[in-house]
Amino acid sequence: MLQRPQYILVFVVLSLFLMFGCAPAATPPPPTAAPTQPPAPTVAAPTAVAPTSVPPTAPPSSSVKIRVATWQDPPQEKFYQEVVAAFKTAHPNIEVEYITAPPGEYPDKLNVMLAGGDPADVYLSGIGFPWTAEGIKANTYADLTERYNTDLKGKLLETAVTTWTVDGKVYGIPINVEALGNICYNKKLFDAAGVKYPTNDWTGDDYRAAAKQLVKRDASGKVTVWGGLPWPDFFYISVPGILTSNGGAVFSPDGKQWVAGIEPNLSINAAALEPYVAMGAVDKSVPTPAETKEQGFGEGMFERGELAMRHCGFYHLPIYNKVAGLDYGVAINDSWKAKPYVGISPLGLVMSAQSKNPEAAWEFIKFMTTPEMQSAQFQAIGSLPTNLDVLNSPALVSAPVFAHIDIKAWIEATMARGEALPGPHDTSVAPFAISAVWEKYMDKAWSGEVSVKDALTQMQPEMETLFK
Repeated sequence: MLQRPQYILVFVVLSLFLMFGCAPAATPPPPTAAPTQPPAPTVAAPTAVAPTSVPPTAPPSSSVKIRVATWQDPPQEKFYQEVVAAFKTAHPNIEVEYITAPPGEYPDKLNVMLAGGDPADVYLSGIGFPWTAEGIKANTYADLTERYNTDLKGKLLETAVTTWTVDGKVYGIPINVEALGNICYNKKLFDAAGVKYPTNDWTGDDYRAAAKQLVKRDASGKVTVWGGLPWPDFFYISVPGILTSNGGAVFSPDGKQWVAGIEPNLSINAAALEPYVAMGAVDKSVPTPAETKEQGFGEGMFERGELAMRHCGFYHLPIYNKVAGLDYGVAINDSWKAKPYVGISPLGLVMSAQSKNPEAAWEFIKFMTTPEMQSAQFQAIGSLPTNLDVLNSPALVSAPVFAHIDIKAWIEATMARGEALPGPHDTSVAPFAISAVWEKYMDKAWSGEVSVKDALTQMQPEMETLFK
């Protein structure tokens, strides 16, 4: 979810904000298109422990202490400090120690605490992490199903809860909603090129057509303004949503097979991806993923007027709002009309299965979902709430942080067709392993060496091996 520029999805999608295990794994490379949260900490799953379910119980009556952990990010830390202070006022018998660490050190810190028998009771996490499924099997994460059903069911955005649900059990409580594919566009550059602004029903063809008109070059041919940034370049942020919205698929229904490179999905998937890849391979209206990495992943380019448009997250909005002279707008993510979607990736709070004070830990998690804290969250850091009362409140719709987006339309679209980005609820195969194979072959398509269809066909055997 954060030192910026960091990309997540880390988020994404990325991987482990939900983390926990013993041996830390390498931090993944950031996606090259739409940053969201910082590069997510990743950790391998721990040695299995006895299954732990945390049934509903009464709040603690005597004084207890819990530890709450998040990765370091100034706005987020300030907000959580205020949350902790408010929680202590509401629960004077619960002492809270707030722990932070830089994103790259966050998993190590949590693992050291876990190994020492005194783990963080509650910690901020993300979805789609490489070892989430293994961590759940090893009983590292507390099963919160009964507590959720008793205290929160029906109060939170159900699509967000789905991302934290594996085999029918809830292992995390979503506290905000991040959308990674919104289209942020520079109105001045669009006006100068005579291009109509993006709409909430754009497809990939619309995105490509606009980028071709928006890219600018000087007399030497050097690009001075890119039409956009590459989109389906980092697998877990964008690809499954794009393909699914076009009627294709990457996973079999049970999540145990890779099906993107075989018919009937192959032709459908290739058709969905071709407009995006052609922007780099043919039109040269966006940098390729490799070129984007060389340019610092595009960070700061939109603010400087070097990008006419880009896919962006809600966390970008407070940043862009502070840029003097930047007149921008935001549209809902582009998708295909076969199955229009709005992709979401909620961060959540997870309880350690080894928590010594689960009742107090649950009180904190529950406190974070209250209307008061959810309202304070979007006002402080621009994160959309998962609490349905706040999500549908007039106060949110009129919040200055969302002045450049029709947030009411976004919420309505999310309610109607929102889908969670891939996570452990889809497949137990590690996201980074999939991404590595994906990029190995798709980079050839982006450079024009092979067609999109050939890239999908060539990666199929290696993906099948990965899924065995």
